[in-house]
Amino acid sequence: IGAGTTVSPQSHLIGPLRIGDKNRIGTGCVFGSEPQHTAYAGQPAWVIESTPKTPQIAADSGYSKRISWLAKDNLVSVKVDFYDATGALLKTVENRQLKLVDARLNKFQPMDVQVKNHQTGHSTHLKMERFEANTEVAESYFAASYLEKEE
Repeated sequence: IGAGTTVSPQSHLIGPLRIGDKNRIGTGCVFGSEPQHTAYAGQPAWVIESTPKTPQIAADSGYSKRISWLAKDNLVSVKVDFYDATGALLKTVENRQLKLVDARLNKFQPMDVQVKNHQTGHSTHLKMERFEANTEVAESYFAASYLEKEE
């Protein structure tokens, strides 16, 4: 990845990402000119530190910065550290067991997600046994009447 390269790791979560001098990502964050090269869990990764573009975005998100480890081979965030408004580490998200769910678009889904809140000690572990992408979903599932019905 170099200046002017566009990557979209989990773009539904963090928006499009452009690497270059003081580029921005869709969530209103700013990051430095080049990512650091490192490894995470034995795989080559880039480390990107991002900060909110404005104080309002920081207030709305509750985060003062985010440090993301992107796997070099698929550009998925394998680890993300979130920092609170005071700059203290708040939580860490680790995405494991990455499964290719759309070969045509090179999209991956973490099948094992671990989230730890370092300030409260609470953690959440989400393990998926099955995941299907690009499946048909009936429009009726998104109607207010369907979403409001109790079972």
